[in-house]
Amino acid sequence: MSQSYEEIDNIFFKDGYELAKKILGENLTGEKFILLIRTMYENLDQLLDSFIYRLHKEQQALDCKKGCSWCCTQPVFTNHWEVEYLRHFMKKRFTVEKIAEIKAKAEKKNKEVSTLSSSSLLKNRIPCPLLHDNVCSVYPARPMACRIYLSSDLDSCIEEFRNPSHEKNFAKLYDFPLHAGRKLNEGVAKWLTEKEFEVKEYRLEEGICGEW
Repeated sequence: MSQSYEEIDNIFFKDGYELAKKILGENLTGEKFILLIRTMYENLDQLLDSFIYRLHKEQQALDCKKGCSWCCTQPVFTNHWEVEYLRHFMKKRFTVEKIAEIKAKAEKKNKEVSTLSSSSLLKNRIPCPLLHDNVCSVYPARPMACRIYLSSDLDSCIEEFRNPSHEKNFAKLYDFPLHAGRKLNEGVAKWLTEKEFEVKEYRLEEGICGEW
């Protein structure tokens, strides 16, 4: 990557800001939020497809694949517009019974982690309530934090899972997706803040088990 991350960060922050400005406009509605998140995810997915193609072309490792869920026990932080998009997806794709099952899992996890300190929470390893047979049941609608988590080394993911308290255990992730996704979200949040719209952050299970 020839560009500095400062330059890349500025580009994606501006992209998120301008996307929110273009789609949400002055009249913020639920439908517009759904369109915003869908568009942002589609744009990011296209970018990641190109990034992954480049990794393969340069024969660099990418150890993320369907059925690998070592990272799906870590805390996932998301925001209210991503939660709304997730709920919208679930309502369209899942039965009432399936949604109730997922919400029950989310409530159980939320109860277990809600009293933990920040440091203890980050070391906690409880499966995501959206995980089913080691596969994400909402993969097309998964939050930004999950989309940008691309590992170059499976062993590092397993080691982090098994020894989360070890200060030197980190999954070997690619930096570019992390920067791109985070800054897109920050750009959207900046535009909403300027419009005096409250920006909230949740743990994923907290957002799922909240009032729908």
